[in-house]
Amino acid sequence: MSGIVSDNVGRSGGLIKAAGGGGKILQVVEGTEIGTQTAINATSWTAMNLELDITPTASSSKIFVTAMFMGYGLNGGSHNDQRWSMFRDDTNLGHDVSGLQTNQGNARVMENTMIYMDSPNTTSSVKYEIYARCFSATKTLTIGYADAASAVPQVIYAFEIDGS
Repeated sequence: MSGIVSDNVGRSGGLIKAAGGGGKILQVVEGTEIGTQTAINATSWTAMNLELDITPTASSSKIFVTAMFMGYGLNGGSHNDQRWSMFRDDTNLGHDVSGLQTNQGNARVMENTMIYMDSPNTTSSVKYEIYARCFSATKTLTIGYADAASAVPQVIYAFEIDGS
């Protein structure tokens, strides 16, 4: 679901007009992957196919981005780190090495939540995407978890917030 808050006509979509002044939510965009898995064994940052595009309505807007997803580190043993980050277009919003989140340990499924407040200073379309990298190329990292009984959704949301 996505939409722009402009008047109460949008109420059928769950949107209600906000009061005047800065800080109100102008639009919400959702990106979802259900039942898909992306596996990597790369030591460089690699796109994990959980993404969305949002076009800010003002260059002063803030974009609040949050993502929730399952990560699974394979080929257990030491140094089986899961390193996750969020990119705006080609820019890593986290640390060059560890990203925004690092999970360490043996092979295991980890629920991950990532939150970032961005100031893209543009009214052009902006892409936010989850990236990952492995500690070693002999390890495998997977986003998403699916089995015969269930599929776990991977979601990313972007909220445009009035920066005036």
